[in-house]
Amino acid sequence: MSDPASAVAIIDVMLHRTAQAILLDDFAAMSACFHLPFVLETDGLKLIIDSEEKHRALFERLVEGYKSKNVTDIIRECEAAEFVSPNVIRSLHISHVMAGSHRVEEPISTLATTELYDDGWRITSAQYLADSEAAIKKAILLQSRQDPP
Repeated sequence: MSDPASAVAIIDVMLHRTAQAILLDDFAAMSACFHLPFVLETDGLKLIIDSEEKHRALFERLVEGYKSKNVTDIIRECEAAEFVSPNVIRSLHISHVMAGSHRVEEPISTLATTELYDDGWRITSAQYLADSEAAIKKAILLQSRQDPP
């Protein structure tokens, strides 16, 4: 199971699950894709999500940001994924945030680490390269102001 095709297949499932969780405002489904604590980074800002309460607050900010833009789809494409050990995958994906047929945010590049636990694959970190108007960047920034280090 250490071939690149397997890594990409695992990441594709995670990308689909998290996109659907956001679109359906389903925190339980989103939470099942992450392992606490997990780390989010963007533009030198590092945020550690170490509780369900913090994860829910971040999720709600993200969902509200997408609702305000009338987002109808999040198209995520895995550009690369590889096993760095039997239980750890590093991946790069691009997200396209859409309202109908119109892109409402610049494409977002994400470098993520996904690890295998007893209960399945879970995201443990993500680094976002996103435009300043991206909902994920705004959610991370707002969360960091609420939960200073």
